[in-house]
Amino acid sequence: MDNKRKALSDFVAKKKKKQELANPEDGGDVRYVKFSSRANATLIDLIISSILFIPFFQFISTTLKKLPPHVVQAKEKFLSGEIDHVSFFEILNYYYLNEGGIEAAFLEMGVQLIIVGITIILLWYWKGATPGKMFLSMKIVDAETLGEPTKAQWIIRYFAYILSFVPLFLGFFWIAFDKKRQGWHDKIAKTVVIYTKKEEENAKEKKFKRQTIIAIITIIAFLTYVSYLKN
Repeated sequence: MDNKRKALSDFVAKKKKKQELANPEDGGDVRYVKFSSRANATLIDLIISSILFIPFFQFISTTLKKLPPHVVQAKEKFLSGEIDHVSFFEILNYYYLNEGGIEAAFLEMGVQLIIVGITIILLWYWKGATPGKMFLSMKIVDAETLGEPTKAQWIIRYFAYILSFVPLFLGFFWIAFDKKRQGWHDKIAKTVVIYTKKEEENAKEKKFKRQTIIAIITIIAFLTYVSYLKN
């Protein structure tokens, strides 16, 4: 009888643990995402954004930052070997410093940051994560309630990236040493990144996801190499 009662008690405890891990927002055990795993999610985001945004940004670049005819001609001569790199960069520097090139460059950069910022904030608001985090079963939540952050927190978190980025990425490396795995942007916005699935499920997915990431990186590297050879 005692053995049956103990077995029943263990079964109930395991079931409760399973429910808690599957629903961390409900106050169960929370597993904060470590630095290396968040870096993997960022790598996936960079690959996806490169595929989606680079062609669009190239269009913006050619639209907003049209080089004057004499700079285009100098570029063609440089590529054909008619002039050396010193002469070309003298022409290019003069354009940027004296002919409005720097203003065009800042305008282009500003438009790109606005587009990227809106996309990221909308993804956070809609799914609580970027594609890389979703792929690796991660989610950004409020640090205190473990619920969905407010709109203000999303906006603050995005702009707080600047503070994490400026001092040699120190705000991002802080994740590796923080108890709750928070970067400076997390602390400022009062958010944390947690796993949305229990450890057992994540363990089953790790091998498949690792192989997928390696395959994606290999394909990107191969396409980049082929593009380089063509140029």
